[in-house]
Amino acid sequence: MKVLWSRMILVFPLIFLAGFCHASENPVDFDEIFCGERYVDGECKYYYASMLNLIATPERFHGKRIRVISFAVVGPEGARLVLSPGTSYDVSVELSFRKDAAQKEKPDTDVDEYKKRLEEISEEFDGRRVAVEGMFNMNHEGTLAKGEIYDISHLRRLWW
Repeated sequence: MKVLWSRMILVFPLIFLAGFCHASENPVDFDEIFCGERYVDGECKYYYASMLNLIATPERFHGKRIRVISFAVVGPEGARLVLSPGTSYDVSVELSFRKDAAQKEKPDTDVDEYKKRLEEISEEFDGRRVAVEGMFNMNHEGTLAKGEIYDISHLRRLWW
């Protein structure tokens, strides 16, 4: 009984403080939390995102340049980011080599070039942890992915 009262004495102030902080007049600013770096004029260059952020709240990052760290899966059907090795493709984000969201991914004349590019990155990135920077499009409905990262400016394998 003594232990129960001591725990309650510790827990109630924490609950009170959590409720007080939640009722704060200053709401949390998305731009302030997720912005990685700013230009001189104050505009955000890129936003940090996790795979869980992209899957749970894709509307927050739609049309924005993002940086994300995740696991890459590269195969003949394309390249994608997944939560962890062995994760279902239902919760993945496709990596695209296009520069514009309106541009087609695999034009008929460049199929061989597309396959060659996939083979090049497959050796280095398949099944590995990678860091990617690019534009996020939540409206892309690929065969297996729930969004895409296109106009990739940074794709690097991480060694940890």
